[in-house]
Amino acid sequence: MQDGKGRLEEASRIAASADVPFIAHNRLGNNIIDSILHASNEFSTDRMLMGLPLRHSINLPYLDNIISPLNDGFHGQIVLQRFVTPMNTIRRIVVLVPGPVIQDEAFEKCMESIYRITMAIGCATEFYGKDQPISAVRGTGLNFSSGRVSYNEVSETADMHWVISGLKTDHLLMIVGPRESESHAGRSFRHLYERIHMPETDFSTMLLFPETQTVKGKEEATLRTERDFLKMLRM
Repeated sequence: MQDGKGRLEEASRIAASADVPFIAHNRLGNNIIDSILHASNEFSTDRMLMGLPLRHSINLPYLDNIISPLNDGFHGQIVLQRFVTPMNTIRRIVVLVPGPVIQDEAFEKCMESIYRITMAIGCATEFYGKDQPISAVRGTGLNFSSGRVSYNEVSETADMHWVISGLKTDHLLMIVGPRESESHAGRSFRHLYERIHMPETDFSTMLLFPETQTVKGKEEATLRTERDFLKMLRM
């Protein structure tokens, strides 16, 4: 518990230095997943940002025991990140989009998050994926990295492994993960996840999972409830 409070205090100091509003909330629960999901429901969270463990801890049990249950229980956008160098020292951003993907509002919101990050860092950005996901990225119309962007079609997950092998300490790898672990894209993501925790990897990493349609459905249901309540008040 004391370790958790210390981390919250550190996060609060970082947020204050960046002039970002921050509310500390320390919760006790049966396990970390239940605690996170309970807090997300309590505060009606639609986006989750978490730190990714050190390289030697990014293993398959973490994927199966932490990331996958979060994907199942939380329907907003999830971002897990680990920076090995300050953001202003990043010199190259590589975005892997294992596909196929569904080009919907959730995917576009995920691309908007990537867009804001590339604009904040300001370095060249490279996208890698099969023809359909690359077309989906292009279809958003976002001008990543002020135009310093390339779109590269690769045929297999093995090609993405080759891209990862060329990354260096001042590079940032971003992987757009699917919410369905048993899909073709989910299996491709799992192979890539295995690759990023190999001993020779030493670069900043960010995993992004688009929100699910459940979020939109929940918002529509809430609006209907509020309209019904207002009708009752007018009766």
